[in-house]
Amino acid sequence: MKEIDWIIQEQSKLLKSKGYNETKLNSPEIEGSYKLHLKDAVQDILDRDAVSVGNEKIQLRLIGYFGTDKVSFTFQYDFDTTDNSLTLQQVEATLNKISLPVKIENGRDLWKADELFQRVKQLEGALNNHLNKEWNDKIEKLFTGQAHILATKGYANEIKWTEKFQKLLAAHLSQEADKVSFRVILRSHNRPPLESRFHFTFHPPGPILTLNSIFYKHEGMTRIIHYPREKDIPLPAVMIDRLMMDKKIATAKEIAKLPDTGASLKIKR
Repeated sequence: MKEIDWIIQEQSKLLKSKGYNETKLNSPEIEGSYKLHLKDAVQDILDRDAVSVGNEKIQLRLIGYFGTDKVSFTFQYDFDTTDNSLTLQQVEATLNKISLPVKIENGRDLWKADELFQRVKQLEGALNNHLNKEWNDKIEKLFTGQAHILATKGYANEIKWTEKFQKLLAAHLSQEADKVSFRVILRSHNRPPLESRFHFTFHPPGPILTLNSIFYKHEGMTRIIHYPREKDIPLPAVMIDRLMMDKKIATAKEIAKLPDTGASLKIKR
């Protein structure tokens, strides 16, 4: 039977030779903490009332810092209760939720800590570049689609809309919020002009762009359309006609409310 202290010492020496110790990793834990955790894990197995014959799994974590990058190294062991042997099976490095596992057949397979960090760092960069491109492609599709609809309806042109969307996106993404709201205000060249206010909500995680409402104003008359579908969005000229009709109706109602003065209408013959 191998002594437990000797087993732990051998595993600790292997990790330290590859740079996996608290001091070299700038770990927040004191030097030797991992060694104690490993010994406690093995001792817990031995102290059980009924120890099963065969392999027992042990998993421990060691935190390291490479500059500002925080890396979590997770070590997986097999502890054979028949002869008290402890074997390192795998080490996994995790950086910003990106993980890179490495299987261990023998001590020579264990990468140095800084090498494993560089590998997971490269993997993180490659994945982020892919995700950023995919996200940007979705954003462009959202914006160009909405810009095409509104431009087709006569509200400015697609280039102008796309420029507005891009500027607003850059301004609001600095908030790092799950949802941002913004408005786009357009004024027609009519005299008097039609003012159209488009209220959007943008969800970056989707990404999803929602047109919540359009507010119209013309000669003091207003209308609002909530969550308009494409077919619900009127041409500017059509909305001007509707608002002018609203004004005529409002004027007629005001006239109808005028008090009767008692005057009679005389017709000359």
